[in-house]
Amino acid sequence: MGGIFMKVTFYGKTFQQFVKNCKNLASVCKTLPLQTGVFITASDKIKLIVCNCDIQAECILGGIVHEKGELVIPNETLRILEMIKSDSMWTLSDNTIACESKEIKYSPYDSENYYQIADEVETNLFTVSEKELSRLLEVNYATGDDHWSNICLRDNKFIATDTVYVSIRKGDFNLTNSDNLLLPSPLWKQLLKLIDKKSDDLIEVLWDENNLIKFKFTDYSLIGRILRDQFLDVETILERRTFTNITVKADELIEPVALIAKLTDYTELSIDETSLKIRSKADGHVIIDEVSINNFYGEPIIIYVDAKYLLEVLKPYRKENVTINFGTALQPIRIGDTEILM
Repeated sequence: MGGIFMKVTFYGKTFQQFVKNCKNLASVCKTLPLQTGVFITASDKIKLIVCNCDIQAECILGGIVHEKGELVIPNETLRILEMIKSDSMWTLSDNTIACESKEIKYSPYDSENYYQIADEVETNLFTVSEKELSRLLEVNYATGDDHWSNICLRDNKFIATDTVYVSIRKGDFNLTNSDNLLLPSPLWKQLLKLIDKKSDDLIEVLWDENNLIKFKFTDYSLIGRILRDQFLDVETILERRTFTNITVKADELIEPVALIAKLTDYTELSIDETSLKIRSKADGHVIIDEVSINNFYGEPIIIYVDAKYLLEVLKPYRKENVTINFGTALQPIRIGDTEILM
């Protein structure tokens, strides 16, 4: 039976932040009904663990171990602890949590039956800053449903597609394995909750060379199950010939496209050597706007696109000049080096 007698003192704010970021993992696991709450263990360090059988988050708490042990804090207790407003230290024992003048009596769960993913994830894939990983995960806007909700790691790229969009971000690393590694949507969504978009702190990305991946932060770790499956051959799409290329200021194009996207779906783009004209009908009105072109190569064209889709693929290029490549009617539109509109 797991040791339920313990006593530790730790920073309450750190505990609350971890619970806030990971409370969806602490809910009841579909395959193990008793898998609920936050597991806390104290030996030389104080560690928090939440696991829903497919994803496991861990956090090292700064504090003092008075008496070693382990237990599970129930979800009902976590909801109360989330509401406490205090910057002080908390003291947790086997049946009491004390904070300043507050004292909460609770009944912990035994830790013996709490499932944990075996942490045997040791092979390095790459190391990246939190800021850079956040940028790589920006491809998530192009994900869809089912198989297309995954983000693919291949070579030095993060790739996502819903078969209408394709989004790619290239990183300063190169995966040595030949397989596609697919991050399921629950995993990458949980990862986004833990990342500080402005931090230069490094994250070590490891895997077990089978079906587990680990993101090791300074004080956090996230372990999850990955898929190894086929994925869209984006490189083949990128190699397709384009017949008309233009360069425009992204913000100047985003403004009219955003307006049209609120009113209707399809819009007409008329492109020649000097300008890109936008024309769309909505509720008996005709909306017309014009954007100047910095560079033009190819033939003048008229093409119809979905304004909402076009807006999404333009957003990563705000405040930049962006190159747009148009092929034939049966080929995708390529925006910059990383976005594709099928």
